[in-house]
Amino acid sequence: QNDSSIVSNPYLTMKSNFTPPWCNPWNATGVGNNCFDIKSADSALDPALPQIITNLKLNATVSYWGTGLDGSPGLPYYSLTKLARGEPFVMKSAYVPARVFQLVALLRVNLPPWSQACYDTFATGGVNCDYPIISLRKMASPAVLPTANKDPYHDFGLFLRRFRITQAESDQMWVDSLGDITTSIVNNQEYNVACSWIKTNNATWKPWVSNTYSAPTRVTWQFSNQSKAAIMTFASIG
Repeated sequence: QNDSSIVSNPYLTMKSNFTPPWCNPWNATGVGNNCFDIKSADSALDPALPQIITNLKLNATVSYWGTGLDGSPGLPYYSLTKLARGEPFVMKSAYVPARVFQLVALLRVNLPPWSQACYDTFATGGVNCDYPIISLRKMASPAVLPTANKDPYHDFGLFLRRFRITQAESDQMWVDSLGDITTSIVNNQEYNVACSWIKTNNATWKPWVSNTYSAPTRVTWQFSNQSKAAIMTFASIG
């Protein structure tokens, strides 16, 4: 396939790539390609993929296009463009809502089942199995753990612990944010979807928010002219 028109986007940059010894380096024009190319986001976020390809002898290369979280098009743009054009492609994604598989023709590729023993060989380059099942988790600094009421972080910590959003709601926002490719990239569709959720779910998120913090009281001292003179006298003596 010729992806020249996609990679010609001046804001889209291939961050890095991986080529096993038996494959030719991936070429956007399709010329000379003898292996299929897996589109991924960031090699630092997916260090096991080259090992999986090498150890399973897959005829695949990998090109990394960025997450898109820095404002660049990244992997989301590449993937959505391929979907809109109805062209087959392979991508590495940590999670895709089930509804997306109903909207577009996506098929999950299953590798040999994950095991802890398999991933324990990562340091020696021996990973040859699928990825583990992951779940969405809330993470926060210890500074926002349960604190005293007078602590400035108290209400923020309460917000994080009260925050609850279902997988179904998260999936729905993901699907709604896909939209049209141009709209999603140019008009901050993801932001608009999240903003719409906040506007229509007041009863859900308002109990998460509280403001019990009271700033320390400032004390203003008033001095008479005689006191000021005395203070200045002692200061000059000192």
